[in-house]
Amino acid sequence: MTNEEYLNQRLGSPRNAFKVPDGYFDNFTQDLMAKLPEQSTAIRLQRKPVVRMWMYAAASAVIAVFTVSAYFLFQEQEAPQPQQFSEATPAAVYSDSYIDEAMNYAMMDNHDIYAALYSE
Repeated sequence: MTNEEYLNQRLGSPRNAFKVPDGYFDNFTQDLMAKLPEQSTAIRLQRKPVVRMWMYAAASAVIAVFTVSAYFLFQEQEAPQPQQFSEATPAAVYSDSYIDEAMNYAMMDNHDIYAALYSE
C-alpha cells in the first residue's frame, strides 16, 4: 500500500470543492457580451496635450526674454575710469596688498628682493 492509497483510505478520496455547474461555459461568451453595455465606435481625438506643451514653451520663452531684459536694464552702468600712470611713482598705482600677494606667490623674502635689486 502506497502513501497515497493510505491517505485516501484514512481521509477519504480527495475531491474538488470547487465545481462549475454543468454547461456553464457552453454559452459563456454570448451571455457575457449580452450583459455588457453598448458602446459607440466613434473615437474622439484629443489635442490638449500638444496645445498645452506649446503654451508651456511660449510661457517659458516669455519669462526668459523678460528676465534677460530686466538683467541688462537694471544692471549698473559704471564706466571704467582710466588709470593715470606716472613715471615718477609707478608703485603708487598698485596697492600694497597686490605686491605682497605677488611676493608670496614668487616665494621671495626681503633678502631676495635686495639681492635682485643690487645685482642690476
